[in-house]
Amino acid sequence: MGYKKVFIFLSLNPTKEFYKSLSELSFIKNLEIFGFNDLNFESLQRIIKLFKGDIKSNRIKSSKIKLLSLEIFNHSQNVLISKNGKVFSTDLNTNALYEFLEMKLSKISFLITDTTYQYNALKLILPEICINKQNSKISKFDLKGNLLGSENWNSLFELFAFLNKTSQWMILRNFELLSDTYKFKKGDDIDILCEDLEYFTALMNAKRRFGGRCSYFVTVNNYNIPLDIRFIGDKYFDPLWASDMLKRKKFKSLIPIPSKLDYFFSLLYHVKLQKLDIKKIYIKRLDILAKEIGIQNLSSNFVLDDSICADLLNGFLSTNNYRYTYTDDAVRNKSFLEHIHLKEFNDPLNNWRVLIIKTPQILFKKIMQKFQKILFKKTEFPKVY
Repeated sequence: MGYKKVFIFLSLNPTKEFYKSLSELSFIKNLEIFGFNDLNFESLQRIIKLFKGDIKSNRIKSSKIKLLSLEIFNHSQNVLISKNGKVFSTDLNTNALYEFLEMKLSKISFLITDTTYQYNALKLILPEICINKQNSKISKFDLKGNLLGSENWNSLFELFAFLNKTSQWMILRNFELLSDTYKFKKGDDIDILCEDLEYFTALMNAKRRFGGRCSYFVTVNNYNIPLDIRFIGDKYFDPLWASDMLKRKKFKSLIPIPSKLDYFFSLLYHVKLQKLDIKKIYIKRLDILAKEIGIQNLSSNFVLDDSICADLLNGFLSTNNYRYTYTDDAVRNKSFLEHIHLKEFNDPLNNWRVLIIKTPQILFKKIMQKFQKILFKKTEFPKVY
């Protein structure tokens, strides 16, 4: 039995020729229609983000958008083909379908994937579809409902269960009291680490809020919950450490959390290098975590001693070949940073060309955000923009 290939098509204002072309797909062996959906513009954007695609059209918001997905089994020999300057391996049936689409549907945008996270995620967020078939021909497709999470998630744990099936992620800290009944106070948020920011935010239908690049919110039970979403490669942590943290994660009920070792050192790293003041709750928590991972003879409130903390962090970073990484999206405690031995090489002046190009764009963006924040300021918490 070969593996399954899945093709996702996005059609803008489909014509009779489009539907006629679909009926001609019968020449492809082992091909089966999976579903056909009407989409609104927001759902289209979400799916494009899932597949890292790009659809550009001035009339896209007013277009009639259709989503068609098909499955094809690979029972034929694999071949190397070249598409859009890239060479990749595929099977003969898939290549035949690809060439047919390019010839017949040249004006229709389409995305292609296989049985990876994207496909599994799409199947889960698609609403129930009613499909009627007659003699292997498409006769009728009815959409029931909208994409999962489009308007609201029923509960945090419903969201967590969905994310656990579709992505690699975890909550970095302050998960001890988190539950479906937890009442978020002003200043509360959920600190998340994921593999890929764009894919992850599309999965949960998270939207941007004012703040850094990690600032999002998600609507759960008609309440907007603020999120800080970090990802591998954003240098909030060393990318190697961030990747290892996700591999070593544990579960507290449905909540993915760091291992005890990663929790201790990531929290210590956070309070000493990414904050200027230490919350009282973290002082006690680090004392408890130190004992749980077997670090003996530490005095109470050891986190207030820079020398002890520097020795602990330097030993951990050196043992695992991790480094302090410079990020533009977190506070930098420069005085404590002087105690850290392993640091990423950081030379901003070497990137002067990028700085010249990007600085005016960033300044303009920040000015516009400030203007919008003043103009559309809301009184309820959290502020959502």
